[in-house]
Amino acid sequence: MKELQEIKRLADNFISVELADDNLFEWNVKLHQVDKDSALWQDMKETNTEYILLNITFPDNFPFSPPFMRVLTPRLENGYVLDGGAICMELLTPRGWSSAYTVEAVMRQFAASLVKGQVRRHPRYQPYHLVKPHFVYLLLKIHCVSVYIFIMRQIIYTNSLDTLSYNYDHNKHLVKLHFVYLLLMIHSISVCIFIMRQII
Repeated sequence: MKELQEIKRLADNFISVELADDNLFEWNVKLHQVDKDSALWQDMKETNTEYILLNITFPDNFPFSPPFMRVLTPRLENGYVLDGGAICMELLTPRGWSSAYTVEAVMRQFAASLVKGQVRRHPRYQPYHLVKPHFVYLLLKIHCVSVYIFIMRQIIYTNSLDTLSYNYDHNKHLVKLHFVYLLLMIHSISVCIFIMRQII
């Protein structure tokens, strides 16, 4: 991207950019400067925090659609930074976005929003977890399916012992299997919610 080269030529050291895994559509951006009269700046100085690290993911049709931004570290509270590090700004919505915006302009607006929203550095130095929620859910779903297969095999094996009587009602057991799977899915979602609450 041409804009990447332009950011690297900035003279005021406002932000610095690195590609995430050499992906032009995913940047790790370090915000080095916020308003020095703000409480957040004082928090950063007291804890020797040199920058705020953000991850920016660009859609395929950028700049006609806004990027997705989230804070990775440090943990921030209040203002426009949500649980998990996601940033709630109208600028980053389809309604508020303009293709004329640059990443530098977005970052300067974000820096201003930190002061406006009275954002503070979280007292615990604990970065936002980098495991993405959909990946956690995928692992839980794989576990759920594995347990379902195991239970199904046990039921089939148990009932195969009674095949001589042939009183096995297949439809009834099929309903039972789907009910078991439903319970496992509910359990999976509950565990996923619990994990994400612990992460954020």
